[in-house]
Amino acid sequence: MNTTTNGKADIDPDHGKDVTFTVHDEDDGASGTFTVKRGSRLADAIGAAYAAVKRTPAEGDQLKADGTGTPITADAHDTVAAYLAHGGVLVWLISGPTGGATL
Repeated sequence: MNTTTNGKADIDPDHGKDVTFTVHDEDDGASGTFTVKRGSRLADAIGAAYAAVKRTPAEGDQLKADGTGTPITADAHDTVAAYLAHGGVLVWLISGPTGGATL
């Protein structure tokens, strides 16, 4: 089965492979994993990240790559494969507008 990205059939066989991410909610300490196809839209992966930690996206939330601090946004790359090809990492961190847990 081919996926469609930007109106073009995706015939790259790697895009059908699964990728598993780990996500940590820095505000409440929750962690989870989610699996998506490499050809999935990055926006769908972001939605799955929130679902994995049972969090509803809120204004001011920050989603960043662990280790690099690079913001992850739906418009940064069309697909998960493109995100990974540009140095994307498999561990994501979600925090509220203050940037993480507070004491």
